[in-house]
Amino acid sequence: MNTRNLFTKGLAAILMTIGLSSVSHAVLITTNGVFTNLVGTGALIGNVQGDNTNLVSWGNGTTAGSNEQSSWEYNGLTNFLVDINNPSFNFGSFTHTNRPITSAGSFTADFVVNVLITTDDGLDTLANETFTYGFLHDETLNREPCTPFLAGNVCPDVVSVPDASEQIVFLLGADRYLDIVGFLPSGGGTIIPELVTGENTDQTAGLIGGFVNVSEPGTLGLLAISLFCLSSLRRRVNS
Repeated sequence: MNTRNLFTKGLAAILMTIGLSSVSHAVLITTNGVFTNLVGTGALIGNVQGDNTNLVSWGNGTTAGSNEQSSWEYNGLTNFLVDINNPSFNFGSFTHTNRPITSAGSFTADFVVNVLITTDDGLDTLANETFTYGFLHDETLNREPCTPFLAGNVCPDVVSVPDASEQIVFLLGADRYLDIVGFLPSGGGTIIPELVTGENTDQTAGLIGGFVNVSEPGTLGLLAISLFCLSSLRRRVNS
């Protein structure tokens, strides 16, 4: 093969690689998650039920003899289609059940979710990883003044996800984080960073995630490196 043909084929491969970087990559994702390791103060987490399951509850009801508790519940999805180049996607539903309980304060908990990723035909496994996120819960006293304020309700409780996973998955040629972006209310609208739920209310929202590339070279850098290598090869063949 002469140098010109070698150079032409190499350049074509570079351009194809650049083109592929903008092509959407559809995969199927299956998720299963549990809540565990609730850490807080006092009686707020002294009556935890369902640790290390997808439905965890806590607290003692304010009414005498009441066994109602506040809770979180996660329900994963099976074989749902995702374009990993999209900035965000729904990977399960999160429900916060807020009931009046006898104590207040903040606590943290681990949300541990297994993510199975396959090709869009479901035939080949691309990744099977477990990610851990830190959830934060603010259980307010059921009397004013309180923050945040929710119209028509006394002292709502708040769930947020301040700690993103450090787990990296190698997927379709790049190292990627799977970050939790926020919550999408069941009625749709804008993704929100925290879920604010009024007393005696159940609220379900989509748990929104997104793949973030952490080690993918820029297109121009890739082009420059590849052209340099081809140029060196051409000089070597001519010498």
